[in-house]
Amino acid sequence: MINATENIVKARDIFKKIVIFRSGDHKRGLEFLETGDKTHFFFEPGVLDENNKLIVDQSIALNKIGHAMHDLEPYYIKFCH
Repeated sequence: MINATENIVKARDIFKKIVIFRSGDHKRGLEFLETGDKTHFFFEPGVLDENNKLIVDQSIALNKIGHAMHDLEPYYIKFCH
């Protein structure tokens, strides 16, 4: 599962739509909900500079990947179903 997830991150443009995930940040709730039908990458706070360039190693930049992976990503489909 770790390898499959690493491959997903490597194969995608994780910077296409940048969303910083903060637990309890209800102001961003709609932005979070709007990603429910696709695989999306959520960054940790403080990992990007003002030009949206990583200032930390990519291996620790993502907070989570979601949603719908069980319906969209081949490895996760097989694992979940």
